[in-house]
Amino acid sequence: MTIFAPVNGIPEIFTGTANTELHAYNPAWTEHPSSNCTAICTGTGYGESSCLTNLAIYYYNVTPSNADYQVQADIKCVSIPNGTLPYMGGPALRVSSSAYTMYYARWNLNGGAGRWELVRTVNGQDTIIGTYGETISAGTSYTVLISAIGATITLSVNGMQVISVTDSGIASAGYPGMFWRANEISEATNWQAVSPSNLQSAPDAASISDGAAVAVSVLGVDLATGTDVATAGQPASESDAAVGNDLQASILTDIQAPDSAQGSDSVSVTMAITAPDSAACADAGATGDAAPAVSDPVQATEAVSVSAGIEAGDLAAGSDPVTFHAPPAVSQARDSSRINPVYLV
Repeated sequence: MTIFAPVNGIPEIFTGTANTELHAYNPAWTEHPSSNCTAICTGTGYGESSCLTNLAIYYYNVTPSNADYQVQADIKCVSIPNGTLPYMGGPALRVSSSAYTMYYARWNLNGGAGRWELVRTVNGQDTIIGTYGETISAGTSYTVLISAIGATITLSVNGMQVISVTDSGIASAGYPGMFWRANEISEATNWQAVSPSNLQSAPDAASISDGAAVAVSVLGVDLATGTDVATAGQPASESDAAVGNDLQASILTDIQAPDSAQGSDSVSVTMAITAPDSAACADAGATGDAAPAVSDPVQATEAVSVSAGIEAGDLAAGSDPVTFHAPPAVSQARDSSRINPVYLV
């Protein structure tokens, strides 16, 4: 996966000496006009706000090729946000270089019910467009990734997507950036922005019409959107013929008749073949205990166990291995020549 910011392709770990302002450390880091506090290197591989209370907002001065990209950082919770300092900052994208406009991620104490938030800020007006409740721990780092692909804005934490929304409030590419709150709350490292050329396009995922259960997770930059997501355990419908190279994952229910499984499809059909299927010579053989109906022909090589009496007009011809368990009726005790009566045992 190629990183377009930092320009050297290596995640930013803020290696400057303690208290070095970010722009002095690396001129590509530019303080946003709306920032009311500088960001500094900690001297221990992190970047943080230099203030106890105010915001430090920076963008990385490299223009993306288009508005579709992702920004990620490891955010270390130094101490749990409190009523005075309720926010822990995070990565930002589509950051305007002039207006206070961007998408960014943050963790909010939210009155004690902590949650991750996706925020759209336009000209300084914050709108929370998505939330995910989670408790965080002091001293723990969280890998936070914000992604914008068209109007689909998502937030992932530690590799799991927790928020996905549709929002077209900010369409221009802007710049990738970082949003910090008070230095006693959080620090950041391993900051990086991923170029659009490395984002996998939507059509790679299984179509829902396949009725297949997909057993793998979609990770990081691998995006399966729109109608690509298949519902696990969904049976194939009657009219859905699973043919040729149709994607077969794990089908969890029986294929309904008359659904055909042809070609290279690997489909397990557990449905029994039912009467009046005639068990002919080449028939795959249905399992059943019921006697065949009178009109069901018994073929030469069939092995059929008949547990009922054979009626007068039923013929067991050729080499049929038919076992008779009941005496014939009185009306068929003798044959037409009236010579010695014979009973079948």
